[in-house]
Amino acid sequence: MLLKSPAVGLIPLSDLKLNQSARVVELDGDESCRHRVEEMGIRTGATIQMLRRDAPHIISVDGRRVSFRFNDCVQVWVKLLDGYRA
Repeated sequence: MLLKSPAVGLIPLSDLKLNQSARVVELDGDESCRHRVEEMGIRTGATIQMLRRDAPHIISVDGRRVSFRFNDCVQVWVKLLDGYRA
């Protein structure tokens, strides 16, 4: 699935480095996949931190641990929080 280009300054959630934190800005992809990701708490405005990069990834979503596998169904675009660099 071809996903649209992100706004300037956004990176895919999958590019977060270990312990980096970011805020979810946009979900891009199939509606049913976006809905499932939102049910996990990964929605616009949520604060995300990468806790483990090995598959499945472990991320913190607003303080809750979530196991997450990245796929082509949905792209999560995030903006790094102040103090972090891509």
